[in-house]
Amino acid sequence: AKGAGTLTLNGTATGAVISAKTRARVEVTNYTADGAITLTSGLHTIAKTSAAAMTVAAPSSQAGTRLSIISNTDYAHVITFTGATLLDGTTGANLTVTMTAFKGSAITCVAVGTKWLLESSSNVTSITV
Repeated sequence: AKGAGTLTLNGTATGAVISAKTRARVEVTNYTADGAITLTSGLHTIAKTSAAAMTVAAPSSQAGTRLSIISNTDYAHVITFTGATLLDGTTGANLTVTMTAFKGSAITCVAVGTKWLLESSSNVTSITV
């Protein structure tokens, strides 16, 4: 129920209320060439067969969007956050993330306002201004 309303399930029956579990699948987007990472929550895999140059635009109306970006090839992909919008818990905003040259190098970031907050990183070579 929204607001002060009431939500009643099976209010007059004597039987059980059964709710089926549903699991939403994570959207997966695969990139095989240089370019922009789509600002949609989900898994973004980089499968370019050389070092990729990827960009992530500054968020505007994407509050809560979670990008999990993972390398699926053994190359040192570089992800540029437009306008130095990646905050990683150190001083100042960062511009680039360089992944190690191994499959599985990854970052996850969440849009808050006009910045990306780094939630986690695994096996990245550098995060720089």
